[in-house]
Amino acid sequence: MASIYDRWHKTRPTADDAQCPEHKGKVATADHGKGKRWQVRYRDPAGEQRKENFERKTDADRRAAELQSSINAGAYVDPVDAKEIFREVAERWRACAVHSDSTKERVDRALRLHIYPVLGGTVRSQVLRPQTCRRGSRTGGSTWRCPPCGLSGPTSRRPSGWRSWTARSRQAADAPP
Repeated sequence: MASIYDRWHKTRPTADDAQCPEHKGKVATADHGKGKRWQVRYRDPAGEQRKENFERKTDADRRAAELQSSINAGAYVDPVDAKEIFREVAERWRACAVHSDSTKERVDRALRLHIYPVLGGTVRSQVLRPQTCRRGSRTGGSTWRCPPCGLSGPTSRRPSGWRSWTARSRQAADAPP
C-alpha cells in the first residue's frame, strides 16, 4: 500500500510541541522548509520499503496511485532495474537457468540470432515485465525471486520460463515502431 507523508509536519505531535508559524494547526518537524514536502512511501513486491519525494501533494497522490496499480497488476519494475539493458538481464537469466545441453544450445542460438539483434540494446523497462528463472524461490506473497541473478516477478501457476521470453520478444519485434 502506497501512503503519502508530509515531511514538514508531525503526524503525531506531543502536547508540548510548538505550533508551526506558517501553517496553523500543524507542528513543524526538523525538516520544515527543507527539500520537497510530500513523500510517497511504499513496499515493492520484494518487500523493501521505497520512498519518493514531491513538491506538490497532487503529484504525490498521482504517483501513489500509479505505484499501487502497477504493484497490484504485477507490472511493477524497480526504477533502478528499469534502466538495465535487456542483454545484461538475459545474460544473468541464462547464467542461472537450468537447461539440458540441447536446450542450452537452442537458447544461445535464439538469443544470438533473433533476440539480441532486435532487443539487445533496449532498456529493460521497454521490453517486458520482470521475469524469473527456474531456480527462483517463493519469497512470500505473489513474488518469485532468484538470488543468483536478482531477477524477480509476479507468480502465476508456475514461474515464467524461456517460452514466455521468446514469445514476448517475437511480439515486440513484430510490433510496428
